[in-house]
Amino acid sequence: ADLSLLRKSGHFDTLPWTFPDIRDGRYHSFFEKVRDAFKQDLKAARES
Repeated sequence: ADLSLLRKSGHFDTLPWTFPDIRDGRYHSFFEKVRDAFKQDLKAARES
């Protein structure tokens, strides 16, 4: 795994070494969807 983004205050911040295609934001909505699904899975696991 390569740390490329940090999530701060509800948005993604890039790092100096972040690849240009990730830096330009084209994947951020996908990452938000994955993050939301992961949070739902964690919540469901805690409740079971």
